[in-house]
Amino acid sequence: MTKEDKKGILCIVGVIIVQIFIYFITKLTPFNTNILSSNFDNKIPFVPGFIYFYVSWYLMLLFFPYLLYKKNKDVFKKYMLSMIIANVIAGFIYFFYPTTMARVNVSGNTLSCIITKIVYFLDTPICNCLPSMHCILCFFYIFYIKDIKNISLLKKIMIILWSILIILSTLFVKQHILIDVISAFIISSVIYILINILFKKKK
Repeated sequence: MTKEDKKGILCIVGVIIVQIFIYFITKLTPFNTNILSSNFDNKIPFVPGFIYFYVSWYLMLLFFPYLLYKKNKDVFKKYMLSMIIANVIAGFIYFFYPTTMARVNVSGNTLSCIITKIVYFLDTPICNCLPSMHCILCFFYIFYIKDIKNISLLKKIMIILWSILIILSTLFVKQHILIDVISAFIISSVIYILINILFKKKK
């Protein structure tokens, strides 16, 4: 591993640490949580098999930005700045308007159910759901991978499909509701557009 690679990894890990810090600090918010679930959310089935896509997001946190770092430094900078801004915005929302939701009672003993129970245990109490950071970053994966020219179309399609599956997993493992996904799409889209405008002006 080159010195440049180590520099990129340290940058990625540093931003992830900031994200984790913001999330857990906002979990200590003294305000009452709000419930935004709708009848539509209640109709979404619990599919424990999607937990594998859900937890794969934690690997993507490292893999995707490192891929950008190796392929295109400008796109990497855009992504990292987008991630920082998204975390700040989400942090403010989490602190001033914390939300919660009802989870299902996982009674099975399959590997999928066991992993789901572990995720639920680690993410307790369940709050600060809106917007979903899982979804915000997955939308960034979709937006920014298309801007990389020196990656094959097949790899782009794989990353996009995997990102979509992670987004769906947030609903199917009952970690988020639809409004969390919609707000994530709006926030990530606005940030992506503004970041691209900013970089164009710099050039």
